Amino acid sequence: MTPLRFATLLAIFCLILGGRVRGAVVINEIFYHSPEDLYDLQWIELHNTANQPADLGGWSLVKGMAFTFPKGTSIDAGGYVVVARNPARFREYYRVPALGPFPRGMSRGGAKIELLDAQGKRVDMAQYKDRAPWPVSADGASASLERICPLAPGDSPDNWAASPLPADAPKPAGTPEKANSVYSATLPPAVGNVTLSPTDPAPDQLLHVQAEIKNKDTLKDVTLLYRTLAKGMEGPETPVEMTEDPATGRFAADIPAQKATALVRYRIKATNRDGAVRFSPAENDLCPTFSAYVHTKWEAAKIPFGLILHVRNAQPAPGQPRLTGFRALFGGGAAGGDGLSGRSRGAPQQPLPPRGSSAFIYVDPTSGKTTVFDHVNVIPRDNDRGYKVHFHKDQTLNGMSVASVIFEGNERFLLAEYLAYDVYHRAGNGAAQAQFMRLWVDGRMVGYHLMLENPNKSFIRRNKLRDDGNLYKIIWYGNGLEGTHEKRTNVHSGGHEDLVDVVEKLQQTSGDAQWQVIKDNFDVNQVATYFAVNMVLSHWDGYFNNYFTYHDTHGTKKWTMYPWDQDKTWGYHDGIMPGEVFTDMPLTYGMEGDVAPGGGRGGFFGGGNVMWWRRGGYFSRPLLANPQFRKVFLTRVKEILDTVYTKEIYFPLMDDLAQRLSEDVKLRAKSNWGNANAGEANLAQNIELLKTHLVKRREFLLAQDELRALANPPGSATSPVPPLDQPQQPQARPRVSPRRPAAPPRATPAPTSPGAGPRSSP
Repeated sequence: MTPLRFATLLAIFCLILGGRVRGAVVINEIFYHSPEDLYDLQWIELHNTANQPADLGGWSLVKGMAFTFPKGTSIDAGGYVVVARNPARFREYYRVPALGPFPRGMSRGGAKIELLDAQGKRVDMAQYKDRAPWPVSADGASASLERICPLAPGDSPDNWAASPLPADAPKPAGTPEKANSVYSATLPPAVGNVTLSPTDPAPDQLLHVQAEIKNKDTLKDVTLLYRTLAKGMEGPETPVEMTEDPATGRFAADIPAQKATALVRYRIKATNRDGAVRFSPAENDLCPTFSAYVHTKWEAAKIPFGLILHVRNAQPAPGQPRLTGFRALFGGGAAGGDGLSGRSRGAPQQPLPPRGSSAFIYVDPTSGKTTVFDHVNVIPRDNDRGYKVHFHKDQTLNGMSVASVIFEGNERFLLAEYLAYDVYHRAGNGAAQAQFMRLWVDGRMVGYHLMLENPNKSFIRRNKLRDDGNLYKIIWYGNGLEGTHEKRTNVHSGGHEDLVDVVEKLQQTSGDAQWQVIKDNFDVNQVATYFAVNMVLSHWDGYFNNYFTYHDTHGTKKWTMYPWDQDKTWGYHDGIMPGEVFTDMPLTYGMEGDVAPGGGRGGFFGGGNVMWWRRGGYFSRPLLANPQFRKVFLTRVKEILDTVYTKEIYFPLMDDLAQRLSEDVKLRAKSNWGNANAGEANLAQNIELLKTHLVKRREFLLAQDELRALANPPGSATSPVPPLDQPQQPQARPRVSPRRPAAPPRATPAPTSPGAGPRSSP
């Protein structure tokens, strides 16, 4: 189309719109949420659709942001101009000039933006939101929002589409200073309300697809496109013409009946008489197809089913290169891992593409409902110990955006992990969702696994906190404070400054001054509850290692703590013998001044021959030794023992768990050892060990002087210890630099049952 014809069409279109008149300059592209937590990387592009320059001096962008164009600013005929929140940051990622800055950032939840001329008259308006029907891939998944047709209104979601997604890893994308990748001189037909019947297809059923089409007065044709995935291979895309039902006005077509275990991917293509095309879903959506899984009737079960389908020759989306090698097989990421994190220990986390090529199928055991999560990243964990599933933010599983599907080799670990998270929940501490499921991988049943929610931004939001703070994972194998606290959010927006600051404040104070630091910087009851549950569960591995801490930097301003990797709870440690239960971890464990039983100084962690002893962590040492915080901690330990960690609650729960898993432990045992009865016997033994821990651990803790003092207030005739707030001899507290000490290698656990082996930390 020539510039002259375009300008003429624009003028005619504006006259037709009447009250919705727009000038030749339009809001053409919006980048409001960058990946990698780059909060100041936001920008808006204007486009001059006319065949002559436009003077922007004194014009302004208002409402969703605030920026006034300087005098002398102009935009060439058919040209573009970008306004960036932080021009320096913009230039790091895009090699084009930008105006700015604009002081108030655009909302990541949605906004309305107006372009006003020098007289304050509205020239154009645009709107966006972070949820459908607006493109979700622009909400932190790399894409920008591109306007499709400059002639059509900017406040309609039908006129916006996502820019192409990067194929390898999330990174700021978009097309600043270029024609939009989705540009169309006329607005393509809009497709809506796509339905499939039956919704849960069987092998002998046609798949009947219907859709509503807007703008039918200019419509040329509507096509259903589908392909099937079977045995890991994706077939070619097949077109089927869709015809209109005069009675309903909906367009319909059928997909032939497919064989069981086939994954069907389908989409709609609508074309108008000018050749403008729209796909639904859009090609640059996180999920560029609709999907259905064809299956026979699910057998009855007491736990959910999970199915992982890898696509070994996934067709690339238009404009994207085909992935090869490992990424093509598993939908992105890197091989290897260190437990629950799915990566090599000590190596940086491998970025994943915004969307993958795999699928995850979830079957609810009660309703039998089948839910397909398609085009997701599914990454194998090391040593064949499960997978990590990355769901799309607009289709999560029970609110989980990332979940680890694990099996540790020792079934006692899985039972302990599942039940440990239950204790945290009942004690009122935020913790991962956990559930057992029977797992198939590419059609092969691999036995029951445990699915765990991974702590991340969605986890933080679920715990009713702002998600723009700093989340750290505590690991044992790093070097110093920063090396052992792996930053998981805002990794490109600042370092560990807040962590270093709070640890130094704890180290440089004591007594009342330190207590004030604790109250100012920590959610005292929440953190005390975290350590109290660790104490109740004999979790020697959760003070210096294997937990998350979160600093809500803009909301509460407080630090909170969350459990992770709970396989060493309920009476297990790396040096234990088969059939033994570890119940005598002291109340002083993890605090400053605690020493290994017998005063041992050898061993990997300074515990001599005591395999479970570790020096406390940067948080546990000062917090648990502070007299005032210790009162809160001990009170929470006693409350949890009295009201949560009891036979009345957990014996029936364990019996119910054994009953729910009875069929699946037999399936796994038969597959591994050829003896189904061995699985049930092993389960019964493990349940008995867990019950033994509960009984003996309660007895041990309730007999300790510090807890007995809570029942017999300090100063009374029966008090066995002096008051906790009574001045005490100061203990020698080694001054440890937050940046220096390195942790020694971790001990290797002794196998305790068939298939048990070394357990690497996440």
